[in-house]
Amino acid sequence: MFLEKEKIELLEKHIKGRESREAFYELASIIAYDGNIDTKTIKKLFEIYNRSKYEQKLKIDLEREKEVEFLGRLRGWKVDNNRIIAKIGNSLKVEIPLSMFEDADADEIFDSLNKLIYMKIKKVKRRRGYRITVDELEVYETDCDVEAAKKIIEKEHPIKVLVEALGFNFNYYTFRANLPRIIALFKVPVDPYASSAIHIVQFTIPATGKSTTMYKLSNILNLEVVSGGLPSSAKLIYNASSQEFGLVFTRDYIVIDEFDKSLNSKSEAYDFFSKIEMGMANGKWTREKYTKRHISEIRKDTTLIFFGNLEGKLLSEAPNTRMYLRKFLEQKLESEAVPHAFIDRLVIIDIYDKEPLIRMTHNKVVIGSVLKGLFALLNERANEIETKDFDLHGRLVLYARQVYKVLRALQIDESLAYEFAKNLVLGEKRVEELYQEAYKQITGQEPEKQWDVEI
Repeated sequence: MFLEKEKIELLEKHIKGRESREAFYELASIIAYDGNIDTKTIKKLFEIYNRSKYEQKLKIDLEREKEVEFLGRLRGWKVDNNRIIAKIGNSLKVEIPLSMFEDADADEIFDSLNKLIYMKIKKVKRRRGYRITVDELEVYETDCDVEAAKKIIEKEHPIKVLVEALGFNFNYYTFRANLPRIIALFKVPVDPYASSAIHIVQFTIPATGKSTTMYKLSNILNLEVVSGGLPSSAKLIYNASSQEFGLVFTRDYIVIDEFDKSLNSKSEAYDFFSKIEMGMANGKWTREKYTKRHISEIRKDTTLIFFGNLEGKLLSEAPNTRMYLRKFLEQKLESEAVPHAFIDRLVIIDIYDKEPLIRMTHNKVVIGSVLKGLFALLNERANEIETKDFDLHGRLVLYARQVYKVLRALQIDESLAYEFAKNLVLGEKRVEELYQEAYKQITGQEPEKQWDVEI
């Protein structure tokens, strides 16, 4: 499931600096997924990937050399006659001829444009100004190795496998913190009119690896981590001025990091919540183009995952996690007029207040094709499982059915999965007992005490 230690060490000799190390973990699972590593090529690709993050450097290189290499994911794009206008920076756009995709149909082209892409870009003079065109293009796509995934979970419990694949040594604390994150990566339809996505909010103490884990998955599962505030409607859904579709169209998962620090502007927060309510509920994302008569609509079950740090005082005042989120929003927005529709569309609201996980990680690099195969296999099994009826109200019934099917696919016993799913969506404090029961079922052991954890 992981790249060989010797090959990782060989590559790491070429990696210097924090940014290069982040790029290493983001890229290694994709570029070297089959284990056949050409170190010179990998080193060059890492350097291109790091440089591609800086728009100003790309502009200087283009101005001086008239040619530059790019490796990354497009920030946005649109179809314009026989070409794709692709955005690789805030203001830097390139022209990709549709002929580069040969016989691919529209769905295949759209799918390719949302993946990791290598391009050789040239700046070409024209009568007025210049244009930036693409001479070479290669899509780095992760295979989906379901057969390898089957062999792995025949020997190991799937939850243990997934926790380790996310970069953690398996123990009770890494299991407890990561299970909601794992559940959110499933797509489980239980109603033809509801989204198959499992939207979650997770509040934790610091140093539990929330964003780090998701960055590692970004290129494998087509996931985007958004930090530094809530994304605008243009970035999230549709940019009317540039006519580019947003993240809900180009990504399968969107992680809103530092959610607790993103609500400083009340007007922006309320606008954000109002824009995402329908999309979270049924996968229908809409945005006004120029006037209210012109509406852009995207239909896609894109998952929203919100991460934030825990407010200890609020925790003692809240009887369950749904009430905690309500109080949290009241405090941040300085109003009792909280966005109830947003809360109502969250499948799981999780609070982890146990141990920091920073010393419970490992430096192994998961093979992207295997991890993708694991999620594909387990998601298929979840969708094949017959669900149960739950004595809950409103959308909570649908959420409990989704979570139940995921837990059963993850080999949690039927009776435990039923109670676990019900309490997870309700956010009741009893859920902590059920985490412990699930851990005992997986390992045959009692949860470790703080001083027993292997680090």
